Amino acid sequence: MARDIGIARRYAMALFLAARKKEAVDRVWDDLQGVIAVDRAAGSRFRLFLEAPQITHEHKFAALEAAFRPVVHPLVVEFFRLLLRKKRMFELRAIIGEFERLVEAHRGVVRARVTSAIPMHDGELAQLVSALESGMNKKVRVVANVDPLILGGLVVRIGDRIADKSVRTMLTQLRDQLLAARTS
Repeated sequence: MARDIGIARRYAMALFLAARKKEAVDRVWDDLQGVIAVDRAAGSRFRLFLEAPQITHEHKFAALEAAFRPVVHPLVVEFFRLLLRKKRMFELRAIIGEFERLVEAHRGVVRARVTSAIPMHDGELAQLVSALESGMNKKVRVVANVDPLILGGLVVRIGDRIADKSVRTMLTQLRDQLLAARTS
């Protein structure tokens, strides 16, 4: 099922602005990561419990309060309550992903999505990060992907900018140039 990322973005922005107002961005982010880690360790049972339509909101609210109120920032508990009231708990992972982007931007970090034909070694990634950081004058977080179809080279995406230096793209450009020269 395709989800509207705009909804996740709006909820994430609301939480981020509230956390920034209370000077608790880092704490809220750490707490969200902790909640997700606990949920993953439990096989997503807590999230599934909160999404279950047959369980009343009162039971869900009571479980939230008991599990999280003593250990997480109150904004996180209230945010979960809001998601439950608005029946948006199924968007939690997308919201947290968007919140992470906002936290990174707040910290001056940009995310680079790097695609290579084979997995990159740690040393290669470190060199790439260093080069990107010096070129952008910002801290860069690399998300590495592997796509054998690019044949070799790299495709680097940062925001809406793409640097495609893949062998596949270079071969396609060379073919296009040869065909253009042949028809002239």
